[in-house]
Amino acid sequence: MAFINPALDIAVISAILAIGSRAIQEKLGIRKKQKSSQKRLKEKQARAKELMKKTDDKNALKELEAVQKEMMEISLESMQAMNKYLLFYMPITLVVFIFVLPPLYDKAIINLPVPVPWFGANWSIIFYEQTNWIGWYFLLSIIFGVAINLAFTAFEHFRGEKNAEKK
Repeated sequence: MAFINPALDIAVISAILAIGSRAIQEKLGIRKKQKSSQKRLKEKQARAKELMKKTDDKNALKELEAVQKEMMEISLESMQAMNKYLLFYMPITLVVFIFVLPPLYDKAIINLPVPVPWFGANWSIIFYEQTNWIGWYFLLSIIFGVAINLAFTAFEHFRGEKNAEKK
């Protein structure tokens, strides 16, 4: 059924998918585009705030409309970049979630290393000590995603400091 054991197998698959996701984002320049879009949006929002204070000025209202249009265009560019990423990443994850994991681990029960809180009946908190493959994958994908993003951020920061020292 499983290669080594379900918990370890799913951990490896989750890590590979998290690394692959980040690699695709880097290759497509998604992170850089998102940062650039956020910076431009903040600038436009600040300008829009200034213009909103000048409600009696017709030129300010026209400029506000133009700024809002630019903000919509920036948001659209950002969404298009994310759609491009999903075009590459979704087929991979769908194959894994439909054809790889369910047949191999459908009956697997995984003992969690620590009890995990979750919502029960009437919004009460229940601590689970076991989960199925979906719960294990979901938990690990969050952990690996955060860890990989932190590692990339630290690396970019470190590389930025090294480049600043060279100049």
